[in-house]
Amino acid sequence: ADLRAAAGALAAELAELGLPPGARVGVLGPNSLFWGAAYLAVLKLGLVAVPVSDRLTPADVRRNAGLVGMAAALVDRRALRRSGSGLEPGIAIVTDEALAAPRVPHWPATSTDPDQDAVLMRVEMAGSGAACHTGHRSCFFRSVPLGAAPSPELTLTVNDGGKLFDPQQVYGTPGKTDTPRF
Repeated sequence: ADLRAAAGALAAELAELGLPPGARVGVLGPNSLFWGAAYLAVLKLGLVAVPVSDRLTPADVRRNAGLVGMAAALVDRRALRRSGSGLEPGIAIVTDEALAAPRVPHWPATSTDPDQDAVLMRVEMAGSGAACHTGHRSCFFRSVPLGAAPSPELTLTVNDGGKLFDPQQVYGTPGKTDTPRF
């Protein structure tokens, strides 16, 4: 419950920055509840988590942040006090002080199966709503017709309204094919 509440609080703070989906967000601090919650908060918002060692010098932190195009960072105050963040002034910083903010975070309900070997978390997607690298809402956008034997002529049923973004435009590289292979 503590991890869920902390991740929700940090996600709320991070959401206020209005970062676009896929923006890189650094997570800087020692292994702690804050670090785990920060990492989950970044993923919850459809952003890219960039782990940054709290053992790096400020110059190394600055260099690495520049290399990945870091837009923001979630930083533990202990790491900030020890060596300074090393981050450029244009990078937004959210510290663990956000965990003390009196807010009710939005975090999805978590379910588990009877054997407790799988966890299901339902989330709301930010941005286009696409969660699949192919541009679809979900990577499970096709189904095999019941009773159909695999063959080159088999046509899969598409279960969604189509692509929500063009992967080649977003990723800048040739996309994976949507053609099934048997």
